[in-house]
Amino acid sequence: MSFVQRRFSEMRLRLNSISGKTKLPDKKVFSLVSTILSPLLVPWQRRLETLAVMGFIFMWVILPIMDLWVPFHILFNTRWWFLVPLYAIWFYYDFDTPRRASRRWNWARRHVFWKYFASYFPLRLIKTAELSPDRNYIIGSHPHGMFSIGGFMAMSTNATGFEDKFPGIKSHIMTLNGQFYFPLRREFEYAWWY
Repeated sequence: MSFVQRRFSEMRLRLNSISGKTKLPDKKVFSLVSTILSPLLVPWQRRLETLAVMGFIFMWVILPIMDLWVPFHILFNTRWWFLVPLYAIWFYYDFDTPRRASRRWNWARRHVFWKYFASYFPLRLIKTAELSPDRNYIIGSHPHGMFSIGGFMAMSTNATGFEDKFPGIKSHIMTLNGQFYFPLRREFEYAWWY
């Protein structure tokens, strides 16, 4: 059925419903059913990709905001108040870690979460030259966008296959010091970025 035929059919149905001959389906019921059933039609791969992106956005946008008030809530309103001073001591003791680039956790960098995240966009790392593993390189990523997703996925995780394409090269990503001032998020950043 062409677009024009479909429109005439809809107009005829509406005119008949006005005259009382035919009743139109209830739009509220139809809308509710389609809203409930539409996520069931999305393939599992795409659902996992969307979940990975939502987790990343939570880590970058929501968690820093929560880092401002959750410690105060824990400190004054729960019986776990002693964790806040302990973490504050740890935060002070470990404050210079970004300069030393330590605590790299390969399990976190190779997690399947990042594969789903990279396939959502889709992100690919294209090798255009051989790089010797016994030399140091500075690789720039510009323009990197608001969340630096391309550079982050290529250099901080193995989702795009960096370790397979450039064996023996250990990648690190540089960022602003302010990224490490958010108490809980900084622990995740140490695991991925360094």
